[in-house]
Parts: sequence; C-alpha cells; structure tokens
Amino acid sequence: MFKFNKAIHLLLLLLLFFIWGCEKEEHTQPTDFNLFFEIDDTPVMEGKLTIESILISLGSIEIDGRREVGEDVFMTRDFGERKIFQLTRYLPATPVNFNLPQGIYNPLYFLLNFSPDNEEAELDDEFDEWIEDMQHGEKEIEELQEDLGDIIEDYLDGVMPCIMMKAKYQRNDIYYNVVFALNDPLLFRVKGMNEEGGNQVTLRKDRINNGVILLDPSYWFSVISPSILESAFIGVIDDDDKYIFLHKKVNSQLFTTVYNRLAESAVLYINE
Repeated sequence: MFKFNKAIHLLLLLLLFFIWGCEKEEHTQPTDFNLFFEIDDTPVMEGKLTIESILISLGSIEIDGRREVGEDVFMTRDFGERKIFQLTRYLPATPVNFNLPQGIYNPLYFLLNFSPDNEEAELDDEFDEWIEDMQHGEKEIEELQEDLGDIIEDYLDGVMPCIMMKAKYQRNDIYYNVVFALNDPLLFRVKGMNEEGGNQVTLRKDRINNGVILLDPSYWFSVISPSILESAFIGVIDDDDKYIFLHKKVNSQLFTTVYNRLAESAVLYINE
C-alpha cells in the first residue's frame, strides 16, 4: 500500500511538472507583432491646415512590457545610425516587425528614441546671420523674407530632422506652406491600449498582432488660432511660394506651442 501511494504521489508530481512546463512553454512562445505609424485624420484647425506628410527619424525603439503570467519583457530594436519613416495622409510607413512573447500585458510601453540629423549644424551660421539681421532692423522685410526662404529651401533639401511636418494652410485667399521641424533629441513613451481604451492588451501566437501609433496634428495645433498662425514671419521661395517655418530659431513661440503637445498626443492602439 505504501509503495502504491508513493507511486501515485510521484505520478502527480510528474503531472504537475508537465503542466507547469507546458504553461511556461506557452508563455515563452513568440508572436508576430507589426508596429505601424499613421497620421490621425481629424481635421486640423477646422480643416484650414492640410497635412501632406510627417517624417520621423528614429535611432531605436525600446519595449517595456509587464505580463500577468511569465517574465516581463524588455528589449530594444536598434536601427544603427537612424531609420527614416515617411508618413502621408494616404499611405502609412512600412511597419517595424517584432517577435514578442505571447501573453497578457498590463501595461505595454513602446519608447521611441528620435535621432537628430547632424546636417542641420551646417545651417547654424545662416540661421544666426538671419536672426542678427532681424534684430538690427536694417534690412527691408521683403529681403528678410527672401533670406529666410533660402534657409528653408536649404533645410528642405538637406536636412531630415527628428520630426518634420509639411502642410498647406488656406483661409479665404490666404495660402501658405507650413513646415514644422524639430531636430533635438527626443523620447516618446507611448502606452499600448486595447480597443476599449484600457491598458490590458493580449498578444497571441495564433494571429498576427498589429499596433498603430497615431500622430495627431489636430491636437498639436489645437491651441493655435488662424490669426496667430497668420502672424508668423514668413519665408518666400521663388518670389511667390510663402512658407511658415516653425523651428526653435524661427517663429519660436509657435514652435514651442506645438512642441509641448507632441509626446502627450501620441497613442498606440493594439489589435483593434
């Protein structure tokens, strides 16, 4: 009888180890996860500002995921020097593919490390000279607009900053090109959300899991009125192309207003 009970006990232990092993294996199984970047299609400034494209430059993406069962997940996708993503209103950028352990995450964070373009430094002297001319007030406004236009043209031709938004602004007979350019080191910490807006997201190995990070220019410009935007100093290219350039050295107050709303507006929807 003792030997029989001992055998039963041993079998139960083996069964428990087998079940535990299976559970452990299940929670270490990799899943396919595709991370997309898209532009939110909410009208910007009541439709007066039309977004044409948004460029983002990343050095790496870090993942910080806390799982309810299984080990937490910490990993980094390093892009080397930098990786450029070009988003338009109609075409999302090529996704970034990951293999993540399946399971229930609560929460799951993606940290976007933006990578500046060192080429911008080559324009420092031009920026500084233009700012000095503005402060001295010796040049006519038309000449200052043309000088700024030259800088903008050089910037668009030679610099791919951390974030660059290109847009068109139109109200009645007023028409401008609008460029927002940010080239300082930047970190976005974006939390994954489920279809109900909660923090708990589930990744399963039996399907392809998708996440979409939405960039929301409507929120970026939500506190900027048409009159404020139209009061910006403009640059002129080829005599008639008028540009509002939002940069830390040009129209800096408007630039700061947009900059302060960038990170907090980014959202990540998973498996909607």
